[in-house]
Amino acid sequence: MSGDEKRMSAAERAAARIAAQSKSEIPVAVPTGVPRGSRDDAERGVIGRFDRVMGRRARVDRLELDPGRVRIWHLQGRLQDALTPEHVADVVASIREFGQFVPAIARPINDDPKYTHEIIEGSRRRLACQILGRSLIAYSSDLTDLQAAMISQTADDQVKHSPYEVGLRWQGWLGAGIASSAAELAERIGVSRSLMSLRLNVAQVPRRFLRCFGDHDRVPKEVYQRLASLIVKARQADKLGEVQEKLKASALVLSPSGADPKAAVTALAQIESMFRKRRLPVIVTPVERSDADNRPLLTVTPSRTRLGIKLAKSISETHQAAFAEAVADFAARWIVNRVQGDD
Repeated sequence: MSGDEKRMSAAERAAARIAAQSKSEIPVAVPTGVPRGSRDDAERGVIGRFDRVMGRRARVDRLELDPGRVRIWHLQGRLQDALTPEHVADVVASIREFGQFVPAIARPINDDPKYTHEIIEGSRRRLACQILGRSLIAYSSDLTDLQAAMISQTADDQVKHSPYEVGLRWQGWLGAGIASSAAELAERIGVSRSLMSLRLNVAQVPRRFLRCFGDHDRVPKEVYQRLASLIVKARQADKLGEVQEKLKASALVLSPSGADPKAAVTALAQIESMFRKRRLPVIVTPVERSDADNRPLLTVTPSRTRLGIKLAKSISETHQAAFAEAVADFAARWIVNRVQGDD
């Protein structure tokens, strides 16, 4: 692999290799009626995503857009406030040196005079092109929210969305009525119900707590799993609001010192302890027995797996074995008649 290829993302390397094998020029726009076979091989993967959702006859235009006149689809999922020039430095460097190999996905809009299109996938590429002062290459088609969601779900992003971003995106799709339930949405976009549940639960975690790790994209996978489990237990115990407030309060205590993952994990463990089952302390009451003249004979101390028998007076060696057998025989009959078969 060449040095130039090493600096490119996996998606861009694949696109570059395909482009190198093609002798055709990439057109600036795809006019209506042009056969799909004439499009450059480097971008057929993007077209295939449109085809799978909309059918092969749908019009898809290849455009060069002004990034300043492109807005972000509010249901696309990428947290834009975390998208800084530092976060897209790798994309900026790649596009500056090699150009934009992977087109964004957009749809035209007419409800805001400031914008001509909105980005379904490619907000990092849009920002990078804006920083570089160059046009954003995008494929555009008239998409419904459901179609946009289905195309978005097939994305192979250069930088994957965090579990939190995915949860917020799916939560937004449900709120927008793209599907009537989480199970239906999972089926429509082709993910498992368990993954859908996991991501939706993660989306209930206050972002302020995630910032204790740096931000949502720096939280370890195992911590996300613990947070999702915590949210489930809190909801089952009707304590979701209480747990969310505890997470926020923990973040307020930790935030003055900046990101502190170790302290955040410790705080999480303390909140998780709310739902650990604790056995109530057992009050052990010894049982005493006396003879007819009220003289102490023995004391029996109970426990879960053994009984302690203390005789008031010692017995001879000849009686010890007989006494032990008598106790054992009685205990065996009692267990068979009274305990065996119970949980």
